Amino acid sequence: MEKKCEYGSIGYIVKKESLSTYQSEIALKQLVLEDMHPYPGYYEFFNIPRNEIELVPRNLFAVLSSFKHICEDDIIRITQHVKQRVPDLEFDAVLGHITLFNQIKTVIRIKTADLSRVGEILEAYEAEGVSFDKHREIKEFKTIIRIRKFLEMEEMETDIYKDLEQENAYYIKLPQEVPWDQFEEITKVIKTNFEYKSFDAAVGLIYIKQGIVDLLRIFDIDADIEKLRILKDRYEREIAQFEPQY
Repeated sequence: MEKKCEYGSIGYIVKKESLSTYQSEIALKQLVLEDMHPYPGYYEFFNIPRNEIELVPRNLFAVLSSFKHICEDDIIRITQHVKQRVPDLEFDAVLGHITLFNQIKTVIRIKTADLSRVGEILEAYEAEGVSFDKHREIKEFKTIIRIRKFLEMEEMETDIYKDLEQENAYYIKLPQEVPWDQFEEITKVIKTNFEYKSFDAAVGLIYIKQGIVDLLRIFDIDADIEKLRILKDRYEREIAQFEPQY
């Protein structure tokens, strides 16, 4: 039996979602925002009530102080140290950027099944020299979120991949870079003129030896290869109408 190709690379995922101050049961000193409607293109299509969306792994964004410069390598090393400080707690943390009050803010995106220990995670980062903005109430707002992460994928067929870590996530190779505004408009056109609407879409990229590979990220619990083939064809057709942006 032919072995499927697997790929692993550092890359970015870019998406638009709604954030607001995380309503923690335990008071936090740090400013932490929560993703109010994860994968809106999928869950809002089905109009799933908020209490059912709670079953979706929640993304938390701890906002770093503006005056504290920190790079991706710093966060990777510090996260390794933090995991040594709390070895019994499983969590994932990556560096990202959002726009908050017209300012680009650096954030640490945290995922954990044990939300009661978020404060403990943040204190461990502070012990490693990371400074966070102070807690304050921020009403729900929409923002572009850019997350840098390691993507591990398995090829389903040419230019279509399955995420090996994130369940129900898939990637389709794009023919060129697509700015977010154009991508958002293309997605609206596809959902308006196509019976398959129950998916959430984001853009991404990975780095390879030859350069950059642009990706479409799809989240859909009911996705199959036929649906992904159709999406690949639809996005390629729409993207072909736009001039590349360099």
